[in-house]
Amino acid sequence: MSDFVPPSHSAFIGWHDNATAQAKDPESCVAPEDLAQLEADNAELHSADTALNLAVTMHKQAVAHNNTVHERAERNVRLIMHRVKAHQKFTPAVSARLRLQGPALSVKLAESKPNLAGADHSDGEVELTCLKLTSDGVNIYCQREGDAGWVLLGFTTVLPYFDRRPLLVPGKPELRRYTAVYVVKNKEIGQFSDEVVVNCAP
Repeated sequence: MSDFVPPSHSAFIGWHDNATAQAKDPESCVAPEDLAQLEADNAELHSADTALNLAVTMHKQAVAHNNTVHERAERNVRLIMHRVKAHQKFTPAVSARLRLQGPALSVKLAESKPNLAGADHSDGEVELTCLKLTSDGVNIYCQREGDAGWVLLGFTTVLPYFDRRPLLVPGKPELRRYTAVYVVKNKEIGQFSDEVVVNCAP
């Protein structure tokens, strides 16, 4: 027979709620001191679960805000520095002062592949990271249950990239496979990254 205690946290709380309620029946065979322990644990379970849910929500909001601010700041600074480079008084000294020359990299993108990594943030949100090196950015692909093949999520110049699609079935974990490839002048170049499998938890 399987374990009577549910393995998942959400299912365990529901099961514990029922056990605590039923234990109050005099015919339940639960001693008074054990009932008191059940009630104390149940109250603490709900308190901790509420705090966790609040923290997860705040984390998601903070990550989304940070990503939005970063994208806006990078977009603005690129436009501003483009105008600086076009200025008639622009010199190599100005370029050096503003650090407009990226570090020299002996990288052959045609022979390279992104070193992709993924992290689950629950409820379908996945954070994907890699170095874009000298490329313009990367194309991110994903495949999950029901997909006939790889699905292009999009091109991004800003990393980390966040896949914020909801779970296919709310409350049900799902596996997602990701891969990425470098892009230069709107064309994919080099090799696709090794597949990254992320277990998305509710």
